[in-house]
Amino acid sequence: FIFRRSVMSVHRIRLHGPWQVRPHDVHLSPGRMTIPGSLREGGFADFKGRVSMHRQFGKPTNLDAYDQVWLAFDEIRGLESISLNGLELHAHGERLEFEVTGLLQKRNEIEVVLICEEDRCGVVGKVLLEIRRT
Repeated sequence: FIFRRSVMSVHRIRLHGPWQVRPHDVHLSPGRMTIPGSLREGGFADFKGRVSMHRQFGKPTNLDAYDQVWLAFDEIRGLESISLNGLELHAHGERLEFEVTGLLQKRNEIEVVLICEEDRCGVVGKVLLEIRRT
């Protein structure tokens, strides 16, 4: 009898760097900031209200039938919703991770909508694409 254990390898792609920031208040100008970071750290000190954060990325190449692509967030403060290519994602469990293999296009856009009661809100942890191979 031979017992084979399923081994999963994970390749991580960090989605840090500049993200577009668009306050929903029409009197405020959009801008850019580095993620991970709070709105205060990104130059939006004293901001309160709804804001959307956007980042575009390409579909990972060389995916095969054994690969699953997951979008994972370490920490978000003030979260209202997360969308990929206009489709709202729903987390299962406490960790903010989503299996997105079937949703990926050649070019993709993440949108994180926040409701901020203080300028410490934001995407303050890592954002990763994880390619999990079993």
